[in-house]
Amino acid sequence: MRVLVISDQPLTVFALRGVLLQCDPDATVDDAAYLAEAMELLTLSHRDPIDLILLDLDTHGMRRIHGATLLRQMWPDIPLAVISATEPDLDVVHAIDIGAMGYLLKTADTDTLVNALRHVMTGGIYLPEMDTLRLGWSALE
Repeated sequence: MRVLVISDQPLTVFALRGVLLQCDPDATVDDAAYLAEAMELLTLSHRDPIDLILLDLDTHGMRRIHGATLLRQMWPDIPLAVISATEPDLDVVHAIDIGAMGYLLKTADTDTLVNALRHVMTGGIYLPEMDTLRLGWSALE
């Protein structure tokens, strides 16, 4: 499995690489600090395709869900999961609406992240526990 982690925070990339290797010890983890760099990697990945994109919504210049929307539009067949330090809010709704398969929290423990990513890697959708009434999205209830 080849995973692209998009984050401008080296510690986040390092931690996610460790979590991804717990999910799949044979995983190849590439990283990009900016959306443009990620898009270049994705464009050049036709020989060795990316199997999962893991996008840090807190990446500088990403404008939260805008980067995820652009990635879904250009590479709709590559599973996408987003991670954020922000507690679930409308970003969760928007992420799932555009086709993200997971919304992970940086505050989650390692076991939770490993289980969530394994779930996403096998085609499932992962959402953290959240107050769906506060979000106003009845589809989550």
